Amino acid sequence: MAEVLFDRAIRRDRATVAALVAGFGTLLGAAAVVSPAWSLAVAVGLIFVAVTFVDLAAGLALFTILTFFERVPGFASSGLTLVKVAGIVLAAAWLLAVLNRERRAPLLFRDHPLLAYAALLFLGWAASSLLWAEDGEAARFSLFRLAQTLLFLFIAYTAISERRHVLWVVGAFVAGAFLSAVLGLAGASEPDRVDLTTTTRLTGGIEDPNEL
Repeated sequence: MAEVLFDRAIRRDRATVAALVAGFGTLLGAAAVVSPAWSLAVAVGLIFVAVTFVDLAAGLALFTILTFFERVPGFASSGLTLVKVAGIVLAAAWLLAVLNRERRAPLLFRDHPLLAYAALLFLGWAASSLLWAEDGEAARFSLFRLAQTLLFLFIAYTAISERRHVLWVVGAFVAGAFLSAVLGLAGASEPDRVDLTTTTRLTGGIEDPNEL
């Protein structure tokens, strides 16, 4: 009797998943008629969420690829971008992995507390500059970016626990660089779209020497 109920539950779950996939597929198909770009972004976002919550290291590798498109004209925005949303998803998946008591995930605070607290001390030192900064808004923005960077230090330590994970992230970095170069060659980052005369540093077509 128990086996029959178990088989029925499995079939019901499969039917539910199939119905959800069909529903999302229909919605994405309808959205593609109105805005193919947004439809593609939603599809990529759903894949990213699924992969990240299943395997944090794979999610970190995908996020590495996405970061290369943050400053490309047409992708860049001062608001909530796909890269920022992906960062929030990655942080949420990391938090769930750390709070999971059944699986003891690597944690920087537990394994290397000196390094972890040194990172927080560095963030506090940077925050103290708000007391005398001439441009408070610029200082707060820089502090927020630094906090994001340090958060990814903790995320990367938890996610990359095997040699293959390192290869994933390195491969993702190369893939991201290659794809962004292809976009540039395809005309998505043409020199006439940005004012390259406003800087004395080598910037490339995305007007950011650090990204170059």
